[in-house]
Amino acid sequence: MSTQAFARTIHMTEAASLALLLTLLLAVGALLLALFVWGMIFRRAGYSFAMALLMFIPLVNFIWLLIFAFSKWPVQRELEAYRSGAPRAAPPAGRP
Repeated sequence: MSTQAFARTIHMTEAASLALLLTLLLAVGALLLALFVWGMIFRRAGYSFAMALLMFIPLVNFIWLLIFAFSKWPVQRELEAYRSGAPRAAPPAGRP
């Protein structure tokens, strides 16, 4: 093997390593974005932001999505209680 062929092989290896690193960074970025989006959806519906982690577990995500779609959300229950004039519980201590 000549030195030029060896240099090209090393260069290709560096390029492949860089491509792999960029692909991994893109994948992690996409996962974090998905986690943030699902977390915001769950938070606005009245659930915990941490429920977004369930969306990364196969089969659990499908079951949770069905429960999420067809159950009454906590924010809906709170709105119905507010509209009915029922006494509301005091907010937890330490929250603004």
